[in-house]
Amino acid sequence: MIEKLEKRPNTLALESWLAALVADLMGIPVETIDVRARFDRYGVDSAAAVSLTDELERHLERELEPTLLYEHPTIENLAAHLTEG
Repeated sequence: MIEKLEKRPNTLALESWLAALVADLMGIPVETIDVRARFDRYGVDSAAAVSLTDELERHLERELEPTLLYEHPTIENLAAHLTEG
């Protein structure tokens, strides 16, 4: 079970949450997740990318672009993008 995410998390908190989410969705241990590795390294395909984006929208309570994971292909990049500004 993935913990609830704050609406405006800091970058490190979001990285940690995303790592747990990827691990949960892909059925792999969270310890194997490298936040600098591309999502496809963990088997994240287009269907999984949609699921990840849906979860992010639900937890952040804001609409996100469906191409988000392709534009920001690592947890580190994605977390930085979502927490800037």
